[in-house]
Amino acid sequence: MTTMDKSMSSAASDRLSIESEQSILNTSRASKVFGSLVMEEGDSLCYSPSPMPQKIAIAPRSVTPKRFTFEDTNKSKDESTTRHPLRSLDVDQNSMQKRSMSTKPTYNPQKKKKITKDRSTYPRRPASSARSRDLVKKTQDAINSATNSVNETLNAAKRSRTLAEKSKLKETERLKEELRAEKEEAEAFYAEAERAKREILEMRSKLNTKFRRAKADRERQSREARREAIERETKFKSSVFRDHQRTLKEEETRRKRMSMDARARLRQNKKEGEHKMQMARIEEHKAMIEDRHESSLAFRESAKAQAERRRKSFAFRNGDARRIRQLHEQMEAEKNMEKHESYELKWT
Repeated sequence: MTTMDKSMSSAASDRLSIESEQSILNTSRASKVFGSLVMEEGDSLCYSPSPMPQKIAIAPRSVTPKRFTFEDTNKSKDESTTRHPLRSLDVDQNSMQKRSMSTKPTYNPQKKKKITKDRSTYPRRPASSARSRDLVKKTQDAINSATNSVNETLNAAKRSRTLAEKSKLKETERLKEELRAEKEEAEAFYAEAERAKREILEMRSKLNTKFRRAKADRERQSREARREAIERETKFKSSVFRDHQRTLKEEETRRKRMSMDARARLRQNKKEGEHKMQMARIEEHKAMIEDRHESSLAFRESAKAQAERRRKSFAFRNGDARRIRQLHEQMEAEKNMEKHESYELKWT
């Protein structure tokens, strides 16, 4: 048997014990309400769920309504016209569902008049009599007998279920005993395994101690060898470093000396170049001053020559301008005279 089966059997036994306790409590409560209708075996079927909803859901629904009637053998002609609520009972499941699911009805005056007219034709209900009282009594007896028969059927089913539960409880107890024996065997096996585990751990600790000592010796020897190698390497590198630093210092000194000589030559060349540039600027300035003086003299001479030319031109224009104006006036007068003569010749 596996661990899952054991857990399932223990859970089933616990659930059955809880259900038995609840059934005893329900029986005590049911006896207060129903009295002698409760069974003596232990559980009351009055509190069990009715199988009717499952049957209704599984069975196909009929379109035609069901009719339950309680008729008397000595039915008279007068009773055929009387209407009593216990005489006939019509049950229409579809109509009840539609009526419950329908919305609020609308007002229809014609329908109201029709209903009023139909009700006016109904015969009045007669007064209560001995015959109607007997009918009510018979109806109640029929209901009680049907209830008792239903309770007997349900109690028989409940009794069989109780027997099945008792057999399950016995099987559960047997499984518990088997589980207890298996637990004892497992505990003994676990104790033996624990002892073997402790022995293995002691042996492992001894081996680990020897291994750690040997490892410590090997590490110490390797550290000594590594230290000596590092010392030799350090001495070699220090000597090489000193030689390299000395060589670098000599190279730096030589490079500084060469740089100083080069900078001195550059400074000398700079001074000579600046002196040459300054002398060239002086020569250029001197030549520019001479050019300015010559251009100033030439400008003065040209101004005098232009003034003389303007004076001569003004004198010439002042003397000839009068003659030119008179000549123009004479030519204009002759032209106008010719135009007048040609105009007169045209209109004569």
